Amino acid sequence: MKYLPCLLWPVFVVIKLVGVVLGLAVVPLALATRNITVEKGDHSGHWPDMFWLWGNDEEGCPEWWFTRAANGKAGKVAQWFPQFWWYAIRNPVNNMRYLFDDVSLSDCYYKSNWQWDKPMEAQQIREAGMGSAFYYIQHSWMSGFRKVWLNSDGRYSEFWIGWKLASGVPGLGFAMQLRLKRKVGT
Repeated sequence: MKYLPCLLWPVFVVIKLVGVVLGLAVVPLALATRNITVEKGDHSGHWPDMFWLWGNDEEGCPEWWFTRAANGKAGKVAQWFPQFWWYAIRNPVNNMRYLFDDVSLSDCYYKSNWQWDKPMEAQQIREAGMGSAFYYIQHSWMSGFRKVWLNSDGRYSEFWIGWKLASGVPGLGFAMQLRLKRKVGT
């Protein structure tokens, strides 16, 4: 019964995919209707309310992306594309995370081959002399799984699916990601 919440993962994968597909149309509309006369470094507060779900209240659009997009020398598509990429492709339906409250690790069922009750990182796995680490975490109907492993070339790979329980970031999101051969420390 402890692993029953992972049966909900396919449901949330479908919900997230529908949001991503809708975002391909919604994000350009949001970019076209928002107030782009913003002060340097503050872009998140100007996202149109009706498109809130596709915004990114945690960090907005990073300054580099916004500056590149605001470059007046390029055409409209070239100006908007970096922001479109950030909101629709890189961080799609990112505000969905705020529909659910964060959960403390002490409130969760937690199973791991890791040594500490904190997120595991590739550098820590290397320093501990381990080749990989995983955890499974659950709170009521939500659960998440993450596995990190070191590659023979000195890089690491990771896979996670489920809710980002006890992550320490604002809100509580559902994610599925496979990251291959990344430099340790990123």
